[in-house]
Amino acid sequence: MSDDDNDSIDPSEVSQQIVSELPNTLPPKKQKATQKYSKHWEKQLTWLSPSTDYSTGFCRACKKDIKISAGIKDLLKHAASQKHQQNERALAIPMKSINAFANSSYNDRLRNAELQLCAWGAAHNRSAVEIEEFAVLMARLCPDSTIAKGIKLGRTKVNSIISNVVGEGFHEELTGHLQISKFSLIVDESTDKSCKKSLAMITRTYFWENSRTLYALVINSFDKDKIPYKQNMLGYAADGAKNMTGENLSLAALLKNDCPSLFVLKCVCHSFALCSSYACKHIPDYVEQLCRDIYNYLNCSPLRTSKFNEIQSLLDLTPLKMLHPSATRWLSLEGVVQRVLDRYESLKVYFGFAVNIDRVEKGKVSSIYEALNSFETKLYLSFLSYILPWVNRLNKLFQSENPALYSLHANVSMLYRTILDNFMKPEYLTNLKSLNEVKFEPPNYLRENDVYVGVAADLLIREYISEGKMTIEKIFEFKVNIIRFYITLANQIQSRINFNDVIMINMEIIDPKNVRARKHSSILPLLLCFPHLINKELLQNFDDEFREILNIDFTTIDAHDAVTFWGKVLSIKRFSDSMAFPLLRELIPSLLILPHSSAAVERLFSQFNLNKTKIRNRIGTDTMKACYQKSRSNYVLVLNYSCNCPVQEFNLIAAVMQLFMKWW
Repeated sequence: MSDDDNDSIDPSEVSQQIVSELPNTLPPKKQKATQKYSKHWEKQLTWLSPSTDYSTGFCRACKKDIKISAGIKDLLKHAASQKHQQNERALAIPMKSINAFANSSYNDRLRNAELQLCAWGAAHNRSAVEIEEFAVLMARLCPDSTIAKGIKLGRTKVNSIISNVVGEGFHEELTGHLQISKFSLIVDESTDKSCKKSLAMITRTYFWENSRTLYALVINSFDKDKIPYKQNMLGYAADGAKNMTGENLSLAALLKNDCPSLFVLKCVCHSFALCSSYACKHIPDYVEQLCRDIYNYLNCSPLRTSKFNEIQSLLDLTPLKMLHPSATRWLSLEGVVQRVLDRYESLKVYFGFAVNIDRVEKGKVSSIYEALNSFETKLYLSFLSYILPWVNRLNKLFQSENPALYSLHANVSMLYRTILDNFMKPEYLTNLKSLNEVKFEPPNYLRENDVYVGVAADLLIREYISEGKMTIEKIFEFKVNIIRFYITLANQIQSRINFNDVIMINMEIIDPKNVRARKHSSILPLLLCFPHLINKELLQNFDDEFREILNIDFTTIDAHDAVTFWGKVLSIKRFSDSMAFPLLRELIPSLLILPHSSAAVERLFSQFNLNKTKIRNRIGTDTMKACYQKSRSNYVLVLNYSCNCPVQEFNLIAAVMQLFMKWW
């Protein structure tokens, strides 16, 4: 072999070298475009609907998905098939209004029955299995009814109707309303039985009848439904958690960046519950522990409960169950304390026997019996029975679904002044210019003997002193603890409520009680609090309308709550049949939807737990969401339902019925 042969180059190496030296002038390979579902196809193909992810089409006649890689050609090919044409002729769904169901065909009435039954189950927290079994029961109870016999509802079908028809139909109605109407947002988060975190969003709006992750979820929800929240959202309420209402990177702060004029309120109910909780730390621990121990000891044994009931009957008392002091129920402690006081002597008798009989839990029984026989215990319980109702009455007021922001300042100020009157000198309070300027200093306090503790506790003190049951030192110690209780309670209220808040003060202008009394002659101070809602050039027109309202004969308007009162006032027409107060008709509802607490969203989580139980832990979030889009209180109409009306009187809105016709 020659030297040239030894030096020869491998052709494969030459080709690789040439390829590497060539400039990269070839265009990149295009990715294959995927065909997207088009709503326009439905105009031509009435049997067509999109799949859940819009990646395929769904034939309602054949009950199957259809590939759309070639676009409408695939759909036309399917439509030309003999099997589809047979199924389409069998389907033949006419679109009818709700009122036509009485005279509709058998299939229409059957679909209506299935939809009504699923909607009823969603409204009453019934599981899909219960609805399925109820349908079977109806068929047995009504053998002469062809409709009852024809109802076929399985768990999968029920969940699909609730999620894809009932929930979706009213979700579309809600989003359509929020796209053009003002609203406030109330939010909270929770974890359900299956350890899934859920964010609840409740919108507060009106109808004229004729942290960044949370932020992203909220904004994505609005954007998905094309709701212009930056223009329409007026108020926001949540609990006091830092990720909800903190100053820097909370959900409230992020929403405030998008809506600079947003009205933000920490939930009043949460605030007062925390105020009471902090103040109760100055009550000896054994008092609350006694209430817990009594409940735990009696209610864990039916035998103990029956024996305690016998003792109540022997003392000519109606047998009552002892209550549990829940840590998460804001109003529970008042009821627990009152129940213990009502059955105090019965408890002493029962545990007097139990301390000599129960050998298993002798330590617990002895501590309960010892606490019940302590004079101080009843004294502290009597004081709590006086002060807790004051806080709870205000708490109950602001748990209402009705607008209450206009009365917030007056009611909170009254409670705060009442608490201050109990332990502070009258001359100091008389000269007080602002409730935000209270100085909690000893020179401003009453003497221990003059501190008000309620009638029941005061009578007990007089009795104990006259009979020598308690020493003066013990009474003094009790009064000192009560002063500390008052100071903490008042301090907590002052730190959580701004009594100089301009909006809360001026919202009293639209209080029906103040309007009837002509307390305010102008609405201008309130208008200046919401410059984004009004045209400054029309300020005089707004004020003219308000001043004219003050001269109405209110004897003809039999309403005291704000919604009914303003609904009637703003519906007054002139001789020309035009609205008498058009500017206020648009403004007042926007003010009434401002939130006063987040109790509504807490109530939603309570309903959530009634549905998603240990037995029903497989239920999905989408199904749960659809179940709760069912009442005016959440502003999503599913059923106009009265508790007294029979099942056949359910009225479903037309949008839901049409959606059901497409889906069925």
